[in-house]
Amino acid sequence: ESSAAGAAGPDELIRMRHYTSVSRAPQIMSDQILHGRDQGRVFMEDARRKVLSPREAESLYQLGRGRGRAVIEFDVQRSAVYEGKNSRTGEPEWVSRARSIVIYNLERIR
Repeated sequence: ESSAAGAAGPDELIRMRHYTSVSRAPQIMSDQILHGRDQGRVFMEDARRKVLSPREAESLYQLGRGRGRAVIEFDVQRSAVYEGKNSRTGEPEWVSRARSIVIYNLERIR
């Protein structure tokens, strides 16, 4: 179990971060839902990690150019996500269990 979850129960909230494009960020902030596109899942990282620059995020997670320019931090139910590894890079990341997840207490970092 990751430090992000700590002793959190399945329905407790944990803080995550998602990198996205500048054009998609306002819709995410408005809907308070993240919709999985790549592989039908939402990919995110523990919000306690250092915030990456756009280029660092694109390189580390192999995002398309421009997909790391906006950063949103949020809370999500622990039961809605699991800790995994990026299949292309081997980097640790969190993955949604469903195609879309409801997110809470959103904050746009960049």
